[in-house]
Amino acid sequence: MQKIPAIIISCLLLSCSSFKGEQGKIYDKLQAWDKILYEKPEEILDSLATLSSQDLSKKNRAYYSLLLTIARNKADITEKDDSVISVAVDWYKKRKDYRNTCRSILYKGLLINEVNLRDSYLCYDLKEAERIFYKYNIQDNDFKSQIYTCLGKAYLFNTSSDIILIDPRVKTVERTVKIPEEYFIKSINLNTKLNYHKEVQRAKLELSEVYIQNKKEMALALLNSFGNPDTLAPNIKYDLFDIFQNYYSFQNEQNKSIECLKKMLEIRDKTLSGKSNEVNLYSKIASKYIIINNPDSALFYAKLALKFTEDSTENSLHPNYGLLANTYSLVGDYKSAFEYNQKYIRSFLSYRAKMDKDKVTVPKSWIRKKADMEAKVERENNRLWITVFILVLSCSLATLFLRKKIKTAQFAREDYKKKIEILEDELKRSNFISQLRETSVGALPKLVDDINKHANRSRKFSSELSDDMNDTLNNIRSLSKDNLSVLAHSDNFVSTNPNVKYLTTLSDMEIIVLILFDLKFSSKEISELLSNSQSSVRSMKARIKGKILAIEGLPYDPKITFSIFSKDHNHRD
Repeated sequence: MQKIPAIIISCLLLSCSSFKGEQGKIYDKLQAWDKILYEKPEEILDSLATLSSQDLSKKNRAYYSLLLTIARNKADITEKDDSVISVAVDWYKKRKDYRNTCRSILYKGLLINEVNLRDSYLCYDLKEAERIFYKYNIQDNDFKSQIYTCLGKAYLFNTSSDIILIDPRVKTVERTVKIPEEYFIKSINLNTKLNYHKEVQRAKLELSEVYIQNKKEMALALLNSFGNPDTLAPNIKYDLFDIFQNYYSFQNEQNKSIECLKKMLEIRDKTLSGKSNEVNLYSKIASKYIIINNPDSALFYAKLALKFTEDSTENSLHPNYGLLANTYSLVGDYKSAFEYNQKYIRSFLSYRAKMDKDKVTVPKSWIRKKADMEAKVERENNRLWITVFILVLSCSLATLFLRKKIKTAQFAREDYKKKIEILEDELKRSNFISQLRETSVGALPKLVDDINKHANRSRKFSSELSDDMNDTLNNIRSLSKDNLSVLAHSDNFVSTNPNVKYLTTLSDMEIIVLILFDLKFSSKEISELLSNSQSSVRSMKARIKGKILAIEGLPYDPKITFSIFSKDHNHRD
């Protein structure tokens, strides 16, 4: 029994040594493949396929990831993301294998630039790789030939302000023109000395893209320096026509731009099948035909774009639905335009929902890189703490002062609003009283004239005199009622009291009395204004309330809307 632990330990040591021996043999294989990697990338890919990354040690897995990325790059195979090369970068950045550190960073940069990822720390990593390369005098012409092109593209496409922490020279204009131009020119000169013609061509293509927006003549001269496109490699030729079509677009020579796009289609069909995205080419051609007002050709290529999109699982349908809707509207087929516009909306909503569902979290490697960057600038941040503290203290004091001022101003504003409301009520009362008084102004002269006329006849003390005076008084009452009716139907009255338009069963006099109660007049005050008795006003008040409550379908609660129902008002009476 005492020998069992010793046997177990011996087995473990044997298995570990066996694993190390096996991993050592794999490492030797990887080194041998590395020596012929640049000359025979396709063969190395086949060799690497015989290994399983899950069975490798961390060291071998990092080396395997590096060689796999380089081989795919040399074989013109596009990676979808940087997950493979990141394994190598994370491993070698913590080791003293400087050559592989530089190579892993370089090929991560090349991959990120190729698939249009954004990594604000890429420029820092590439600059660090360049520094290590020359500090330790590493002999690797492949790295030397590509580092400056990669740096130029990194500065060109990464617009994050984090780059400024790495290089204080970097400003917006310099990042988009000056610094990338310097690196691309360095790359052209260095690769010319190394006789790396392909890398010279790539650097020229990148530099021409920089020149297109600001130095068009230099861009055209650089593009023309390639000579006959038929002598170029297919991928270089494809990229050359792509930049040419961009140049002609900036020059608004859309016909020439279309011809370049068609040549790109021919190259894709013949030699680059599966690499280029024909959907984008068809869509671009259709869009340019729209610009030059050739809707029939635009419709032809828009249909092709949709066809290839429907056959592909990598492209979203909504851009092509929108393109077809626009094209059909140009040719006058509004029914089809409407149908594709509906498809565009549904496809776009589905696309956004899928994007929201498939959102990915930030990779751990990016989090680690961010932590590294924050550690490098921590010293600078510490110098700012005192300034920040002073600013925060000042802002706090200013905030307290402003809050006190704002609170005082709010109290003053509320008091002012209350005073305005009181004044508005008084003004409304005054206006209404003025309007009521105006109703009797016209009747008073007539009353005086009639009384004077009949006073002379009163000497006879006849019954005729009494009848005439009664008729006169009746005429005055009728005239007063007519004036009140005119007031109740005036635009000013209706706009001031919009709720009364629903009270169709109330007479004009009852509407006037209702509004007087709303204006806080008592029954006594109303009787004086209308030359009626208080008992008549009270009777009218009860009648008004009954009529209002009998009305069905009112858009408001009359008991809340009208003061005539208020208990306080009743108590006041």
